[in-house]
Amino acid sequence: MKRFLSVIFLAGAAIMLAACAGGAPSVEEPRSSEGNDTVYPVNRVTLIQILKSKGTVVEEGDEIQQPFFSVPGRVLLVNGVAIQTFEYETEADMLRDSEHVNADGSVDNADVNWLNERHFFRLAGLIVLYDGNDEATLALLTDAFGAEFAGGFTELSLIQTLVSKGADVVEGETVEQPFIPVEGKILKVNGADVQVFEFASNSDMEQTAAAISADGSSAGTTMITWVDDPHFFKAGRILALYVGSDEEIVKLLEGAILPQFAGR
Repeated sequence: MKRFLSVIFLAGAAIMLAACAGGAPSVEEPRSSEGNDTVYPVNRVTLIQILKSKGTVVEEGDEIQQPFFSVPGRVLLVNGVAIQTFEYETEADMLRDSEHVNADGSVDNADVNWLNERHFFRLAGLIVLYDGNDEATLALLTDAFGAEFAGGFTELSLIQTLVSKGADVVEGETVEQPFIPVEGKILKVNGADVQVFEFASNSDMEQTAAAISADGSSAGTTMITWVDDPHFFKAGRILALYVGSDEEIVKLLEGAILPQFAGR
């Protein structure tokens, strides 16, 4: 393990996660259900089938409308926990709506008061919104859909989003920063080194982010000297740090996460 403040290097034994810009899928690859028969949560019916196949009690609830989605939804009670499902006629229709949802779960031109941490999943013609923190429910949805595309944004969410935008992403070695209390991972994104730190919760991440100065030159009482311009990004459970001057990398990270909250 190495400690970095400004210069980072990729481990030799890296894992290639994506290649061929422009050829990546727009959403995550579907997960198969147990056994050899493949069932994907492409609509509400197949999602219910997958959940029930895992011994889950699923009940259909009331219709629901969210102002930022163009179709009405339906509540499903999954072992008594409410999730919201929105079913579209085509994947293209679903993608148009999901593009308005930012990585941190905020929605363009919508002021939403969430009761808990929000989690957005998508596949084919289906968007699922879960406003809560029940780990068993999150595990069921992650098993069915893969990583959430917005809300409790994780390192895997970032990788999948970057790949969907045509980026080449290679996973490298671990990294530490003295002002960040969790171990990070280096991602090489189109050849540029990006440090990604995943926290246990959004609140833990926000507490660390709040100590970083607007220009990125300090974090609490720690003064930092960079060899190039620092760029800090945050969403969900992750902090991402890019040290460099490549505007295309900054734009790519802003498109995958949110505009930088600190740096130059």
